[in-house]
Amino acid sequence: MFTSFHVKVDYIVHNIGLSMTKFILLMLVCSGVPGNDCKPIPTPIEEFNTYHECIYFGYDYSSILLKEMTPEVVDKYEMYTRFDCKVDKII
Repeated sequence: MFTSFHVKVDYIVHNIGLSMTKFILLMLVCSGVPGNDCKPIPTPIEEFNTYHECIYFGYDYSSILLKEMTPEVVDKYEMYTRFDCKVDKII
């Protein structure tokens, strides 16, 4: 019975188009200095309607974040960001 429900939902989603795909931005701030791990950081916007909106924002926000740090901190800790936009399907 449970499997049947999922089959029907999948059929509706794929054939009728009730699914909305969103993209979630996952961002880390990192240091190139050995022994320092990357840490997840919150972003002002976490969910996007399209991949390109998400990835463009990731690059823009990375630049803002690094420029808010002093050049001395960026140099000393070899700061950088890592990010990815992952699909999050919503029915």
